[in-house]
Amino acid sequence: MCRQYVPLIQACLKWHGSKWLLLEAEFQRLGFCWSAYLGSTPPETGANAQLRRLRNAVLSDLGQILKARAGWLRLRHLMQVRGEWCSLVPRTNEPDAAVTQRLRQSLLDAVPAAYREAYNELVRLKNLEPDLATRRDLLDRLGRAASVLASAIQNRHPVHSKPEPPGDPLVAWEWRQLHDELERRANVSLDALQQRIERLGRELLDITSQLVEKLTWVSLIRQTHRDQKQALGAYAAMRKKLTKTGKGVRDAELRAAARREMTVAKGAAPVWIMSLNEVAETFDPRTTHFDVVIIDEASQCDPTAMFALYLGQQTIIVGDDEQVTPVAVGVEMEEVQKLIQVHLQGIPHKELYDGEFSIYEFAQIAFGGVIRLVEHFRCAPNIIAFSNTLSYKGEIKPLREASAITLNPHVLPYRVEGGRGKNDGVNDCEAEVIASLICASIEQPEYATNEADKPMSFGVVSLVGGHQAMKVDSLLRHRLEPAEYKRRQILCGDAAQFQGDERDVMFLSVVDAPPPEPPLPMRQEGPKKIFKKRFNVAASRARDQMWVVHSLNHEIDLKPADYRRRLIEHAIDPAAWERELERLLPQVDPRSKEFEGRVLRRLFGSELPRFPAI
Repeated sequence: MCRQYVPLIQACLKWHGSKWLLLEAEFQRLGFCWSAYLGSTPPETGANAQLRRLRNAVLSDLGQILKARAGWLRLRHLMQVRGEWCSLVPRTNEPDAAVTQRLRQSLLDAVPAAYREAYNELVRLKNLEPDLATRRDLLDRLGRAASVLASAIQNRHPVHSKPEPPGDPLVAWEWRQLHDELERRANVSLDALQQRIERLGRELLDITSQLVEKLTWVSLIRQTHRDQKQALGAYAAMRKKLTKTGKGVRDAELRAAARREMTVAKGAAPVWIMSLNEVAETFDPRTTHFDVVIIDEASQCDPTAMFALYLGQQTIIVGDDEQVTPVAVGVEMEEVQKLIQVHLQGIPHKELYDGEFSIYEFAQIAFGGVIRLVEHFRCAPNIIAFSNTLSYKGEIKPLREASAITLNPHVLPYRVEGGRGKNDGVNDCEAEVIASLICASIEQPEYATNEADKPMSFGVVSLVGGHQAMKVDSLLRHRLEPAEYKRRQILCGDAAQFQGDERDVMFLSVVDAPPPEPPLPMRQEGPKKIFKKRFNVAASRARDQMWVVHSLNHEIDLKPADYRRRLIEHAIDPAAWERELERLLPQVDPRSKEFEGRVLRRLFGSELPRFPAI
């Protein structure tokens, strides 16, 4: 019987080394200080006191301590897992869905029921994700054609909060299309439409002219013979070899050779456009004849231009006797009269060949039958109104639509304080102001391009001689880059230099300064209406805008009929003629309102052609 307990007894004898010491080592590894705990238990006396103390220590609080330790370790593990879960749903400053907020808050608050509820909601929403993708795709496709309807459906406005549409979508779609089209047409700006019509009209004219030009050149090249091409090339080469002064050693020889080549080259082109001096150098009147000769700006041509009439079977004289005519500056009239008496015996009206009578005036005497063109296309109505009243008795009909011109106002006065004139015809203050105004205008976006999308051009006219214009030109060349000066086609001169020319914006310099004892001497027509013609030309060169820059108090420094005062008053109130027209229109007899109204408008130069309604 005892032998069968031997293994058990041996195990008990080895218990301290094989069991207990290993247990103490495990306590030590886990951070439990057994020696300190054993020292805290009551000591035992008598036999086996140490074993009894050990037994009491194990059976008393050790189990609770180990259980608490195990619970704390589990708690720490669970807190770590919870922290990892919280990191998967981090806090954000961006707007968040309500279910995500509940899920995050349930993790932070460690509320299992709230977490389970939020999680189940997320699962439900996840299952709806394909439906959401389909809805978004449909809304995106709808938004491309009807953004407002797509937004209303997306935001579930009351009418669109139900699964079914509120009515027949096809009927609603047709109604909306008609409504939007009517709104679009109602919002169309008539001014913008008119500008577009004018722009497209200009483009059509440009393209048509280019097409005609190209087709003409193609036809001309096909019809030109080889000898004509060679003669034309030789003529061009010889003209290039001429010196700028025209007084070179070989210039006379080259001109004679070019004239010989022209006898053959003339047939290469149906139309030749040249200055009068070039015509005289190029064509031999004994052998060269044209079907029609057109003399343009004939009011500026003196009697020396009469030789051009010999070259044509028919002649068209184009000019304006209300514009600047030839002035025989530096010509000794006594010598001219002697030459007339010697060489023009028997010539009708020989007294008029004094160099101051234009070929246009000769044509008026010889042929009569003047055809006046009264339709005016260049200037804004308020700009041409001054010349219309001054020189043309209100017969000019401006055809440009004022509302289509982007620059406003079209006529501006600018008075220079402290302007002082000098004996050389220069008003430094006015010159500085004009140069500054042009430089400032170039920097403004309104002055970038004109109606043809080309750089807006500028011009300066001096109403007293050319020295003021030279002063302004010098200031502008100093302040502007040469490329910008050329790009803006800036030209400064007197009225004669601008005849036949135009600019988008013109600056008129009155030049005269306030006198010590006003008023200034009257400036009216002058000999051969020279002053009237200068003012007419100067005030009709601007297309879109005209500035009148002066240093005068027109009511004190100028007499009422003075051209300078009339020009300044027009600049101050350019629409006075239009108001006078509106004042007189109500006085028209209602029984003949249409006829009398048109007569009255024509008298004021404002009768416009009628276009069909668009």
